[in-house]
Amino acid sequence: MKKHYEDVSPFPSVLEIGARKVKCRLPANQITLVGAIGPYEKGTISKELTVALIDAGFGGVRVERIYKGKDKIVTAFFKVVFNTTTLPQFVRIGYQHYRVSTYIGKPWQCFRCQS
Repeated sequence: MKKHYEDVSPFPSVLEIGARKVKCRLPANQITLVGAIGPYEKGTISKELTVALIDAGFGGVRVERIYKGKDKIVTAFFKVVFNTTTLPQFVRIGYQHYRVSTYIGKPWQCFRCQS
């Protein structure tokens, strides 16, 4: 994966193509990675976890709670968006050590064909 990242890294420096001015950026999956961490107590707030991750050295993270089902039942896991090109294997918050796994969201489903 790193090889592909190095192949596209010069693109953001391109300012024009021919006579047209352009703005280039890396694809979102080259800038951020999404992981899941937990289990946490169900009373934990995502803002508290965000502050703890920033204090642990993971700057610019976004944290969201993972819910289950249509009724949005609270789970003990959080989705964390890291601003890195590689997903960390674990995070250490205070005296706790949490494994980071790859977050796989729900697949999109089309209901157009169902009547």
